[in-house]
Amino acid sequence: MHRHYLVRNSKRLVVISALIFGFVPAAFFGCSNFLINYDGAKIRAGYEIPLVTDDKKMGHYTTRDLTVDYEYQLQGDTLHLSGKVRFSDFLTREYGLRYFNLSLLFADGENNIIGSTSLTSAGYGGPITFDRTLKLPTQATTMAFGFTYTGQSMGGGEGAGGSYDFWDYPVVR
Repeated sequence: MHRHYLVRNSKRLVVISALIFGFVPAAFFGCSNFLINYDGAKIRAGYEIPLVTDDKKMGHYTTRDLTVDYEYQLQGDTLHLSGKVRFSDFLTREYGLRYFNLSLLFADGENNIIGSTSLTSAGYGGPITFDRTLKLPTQATTMAFGFTYTGQSMGGGEGAGGSYDFWDYPVVR
């Protein structure tokens, strides 16, 4: 009888653990646009990329952690955006990729954030590219990139094997 009690409780523990450690992270990362509140926020000066209607525009968004090589073409209220993400050598050498998300923020003429979308997500390495066609929010005049990166420590010593988060969202209140 005692063994039956342990088996039943072990099954319950497995189900509860699966829900907590499976559902909660999936909901957080899958619904991150719903969890981030941009009300009253602006794109930080110097990070905005003007949305210009005409031929293809090319550029590079660079932080200490990564570079996004991108090109875009704006036709009416439709934005075609494609590119490639390159991580810094330090980041990939010291913190192997576990999860990555690249987002795009849209702002009006006063840099007020009026919309956002996830461009691409990835996990555990590989080249990261994106090719998206997006409908612009009304009054969007600029855009900016933001990202989250979760890495697994690759080095030895204290803290080895731990999970570390890196992010850059050029947002100010």
